Amino acid sequence: MRPATLTIFYVVGTVLLGGLLAYPLYLLNVSLSFGFAFEKVLSRSVILAALVMLVPFLRGLELTAADLGYQRPWRRPLSRGWMVGVALMLPPIAFFFYVGFRVLDARVETMSFDFAGFCMVAVLSGLVVGLIEETVFRGMLLQSFARSLNFWAATIITSLLYASVHFVEPAAAPVEMSWVSGFRAITESVTPLGAPAEYWDSFLSLFLLGVGFCWVRRRTGSLWWCIGLHAAFVTVIRVLKELTIRDEVNPYVFLVGTYDHFVGYLTTLWLLLIGVVIYAAGRTSPKIDTRSP
Repeated sequence: MRPATLTIFYVVGTVLLGGLLAYPLYLLNVSLSFGFAFEKVLSRSVILAALVMLVPFLRGLELTAADLGYQRPWRRPLSRGWMVGVALMLPPIAFFFYVGFRVLDARVETMSFDFAGFCMVAVLSGLVVGLIEETVFRGMLLQSFARSLNFWAATIITSLLYASVHFVEPAAAPVEMSWVSGFRAITESVTPLGAPAEYWDSFLSLFLLGVGFCWVRRRTGSLWWCIGLHAAFVTVIRVLKELTIRDEVNPYVFLVGTYDHFVGYLTTLWLLLIGVVIYAAGRTSPKIDTRSP
């Protein structure tokens, strides 16, 4: 079976199995009095399905941890990627402060919360998000598509998928639960994708970010660099949103999208500038090894 076809089966199988498991897991949740909302049960159901489907997917492609990019050493590329990611975030953040779009929250001035504890949680959550998303997109999917397509075609497809999942919104719980409740909720959760005019600025920024991660994966040969970069972006955005407030009447508010009030026109321009600088510096990559993107 072709890798791209196997990938489609993996995605479709994950959705179908996740939708099917949602109802019994919700009943179990109710019987054990856990009190989780159906939306959260559904999201965990899809994650569980993705893990179950992962085994046959990796076996079908004959992928190893090294193929996915989990190469040794890992501490140095992970830490360097994190530090580079933080450095890349500083210019747009500095601009937001300079124009007054972001200002410090009053709680910061009084230190009325556990700053050190919050930062530790933000770093850990960033690492978890980076680990999961990079394994799926720059590990599994990029590797799979690159076996059937050239690197840039695989990058575009992977990055489009990466940007799209950020705009899938959990649907409200149905009034009457049944075996088809999970499938209905999944269908409704993707409806926001049908209104691109509302989020295309953030979508474009996330797409370019995905392209950049794919380039890093190809250039370094290590997924740890991507995980470090991704973790840094998530951490910095979370800290920024916690420590600052937005000025919604600021004339520069149009530079951010509604997705997370950070990515948007400004980050798109910043990512394009980074790409131009890298290209001008002659940092072009060799042809991709289809066995290890």
